Amino acid sequence: YYTRWMMLFPEPVIPGHRYPLVIANHGGSNSIETDEFSMGFPQIAGKEGFAVLLPQNTNADKMEHYLEEAMKQYPIDPERIYMAGYSQGGYQVTSTIFRMPERFAAIAPCGNDIFREWDNFNVPYTTEEYESLKKAMVPVIQVNGACEASNFVPVNDWAPRKNWGRNVRGILYDDPRRNDDVDPTRIKGGARPFSNQPVPPEGEDRHEWMIGRLNRRMDSLNCELRDAKKCIGYLNTPEDELHHVLGFYGDREKIEEWYGYKHYTLEIDNKEGMPAFKFVAVENSAHWPSVMMGRYAWDFFKQYRRDTVSGNVVVDPYQYK
Repeated sequence: YYTRWMMLFPEPVIPGHRYPLVIANHGGSNSIETDEFSMGFPQIAGKEGFAVLLPQNTNADKMEHYLEEAMKQYPIDPERIYMAGYSQGGYQVTSTIFRMPERFAAIAPCGNDIFREWDNFNVPYTTEEYESLKKAMVPVIQVNGACEASNFVPVNDWAPRKNWGRNVRGILYDDPRRNDDVDPTRIKGGARPFSNQPVPPEGEDRHEWMIGRLNRRMDSLNCELRDAKKCIGYLNTPEDELHHVLGFYGDREKIEEWYGYKHYTLEIDNKEGMPAFKFVAVENSAHWPSVMMGRYAWDFFKQYRRDTVSGNVVVDPYQYK
């Protein structure tokens, strides 16, 4: 059960064509079957012409194995490998790119903090790993609920907060082979089965702390840091709907409506002028993948490839025919 993985591949396979790959990590403790369609990638993969790999064991140390096996068995484009995940699966995305950033052209750690300093087993990322990630420059998109728990949207005091302490199991498909005691992605004997939730140090202003974490993300992507005073000021401007909800500003901003819900969206370019970060907060959405997560993530991913000669990410939109 914990060694299996699933590949969804477009048909018919075009001779000589190499296909982009999206690795999609399920949420904490879920089976592949629970999240197979919830993130939205299979619904568009055939039409858009990319493959989807869904692993049961989402630990970072297994990703090299999945990639090697996928490349052996399928015509995968090595320049267009992307990774997405929701909740714990999103944190596993971050754990992976800190360890092997040069393999990915873009990522989508959704339902997650803006930035976290440790991996899924509470092991802090090293200075060397941070500098390696920064050098590799892996573009990031996050799709979070505006009503998420914790501090997922940088500055918004208006949102209701879910109680993480309640023991509620939202399992859509409970495979009889599942056994939390042997699940390799879980912490045994810790305060939480997955990594600790970051909280502001005692006495530190939560909003200042959140903007500091946002700016760690900005620095990792070589983007201009956000002005903390300006961002915190949005708390007092409810008439400025987008900024009041998101709590920070971008280079391109808009409010889109999908399925009756507003999607507050901004994009930020890095200092070289490349679009490097996109953030979407979904109105009235709690901790579950948005219906639009796969669509948003793929439209972001397909802009990029990691050039095999230079090793750099370049903007080169993918067109499937």
